Amino acid sequence: MMLVDARRGRTSEIIDQMRERQERAPRQFALPFDRYPVTDLAGRRTYVLVARGQLVVDFEASRPESDPQRVLRRLGYRPWQRGWSPERPTRVFEGRKTPQELAGDVGQLTKLGITAAPHLVVPLGHIIKGDDYPFATAALGDFPQTAAAGRPGAPAVRVAVIDTGITPEDRTDSWLDSIVRRSDNTELLDVLPVVNGRAGDGRLDWSAGHGSFAAGIVQRVAPRCEVRAYRFTRSDGWAPTRTPPRRCCAPCTRPPPTAYG
Repeated sequence: MMLVDARRGRTSEIIDQMRERQERAPRQFALPFDRYPVTDLAGRRTYVLVARGQLVVDFEASRPESDPQRVLRRLGYRPWQRGWSPERPTRVFEGRKTPQELAGDVGQLTKLGITAAPHLVVPLGHIIKGDDYPFATAALGDFPQTAAAGRPGAPAVRVAVIDTGITPEDRTDSWLDSIVRRSDNTELLDVLPVVNGRAGDGRLDWSAGHGSFAAGIVQRVAPRCEVRAYRFTRSDGWAPTRTPPRRCCAPCTRPPPTAYG
């Protein structure tokens, strides 16, 4: 969850810029989002970022006599395309709603015994090479020439890197070649903004390369592990919270160790 101090003007400006990019882009490239008003623990008014017009409904926590789907349909919601969550009986519903209308609907649903909340948005962290993760690059010593090709034998562990994906091209030094590349896990490096129907402007999008960078960190620290890359954020670094667990659980019944951006 991204809790934003509403007094920080520069942060608000950046959010406005990114929201405008998301609104102008086709749905497959972007995630429209809004500011949802909340009050923090100190009693100050602020906001969180939520997917536009979406609610996450917990069917397990709702009263047995309630009928969430019927009530949500009456309020103007329809099921989101992703359906049921594998790890918990929750569903995402969407409608043409403002943040204030979402808040009102959450209150109505609560009175009816239905547990619902806005669909929070996850922003990726920024990248600072050598200083943005637990181990600075310089502290790891010389780069082993054999690491790029991997070590012989079965992988010690499988790690799922759930981020922007993996770059589609192979590197000339064979680094990260062991990561399988598919159409649904390669990074979308330059698709925003979309102007006159044309995707991209010749510049990398705001979070382009983040997933490959994260995968490289894992491979660098633990060369023997098997790295699997999954794309769950848009190229500007936004994703709804109900997406990461689904991506993580998709390849196996027992979730592997996971690295989030």
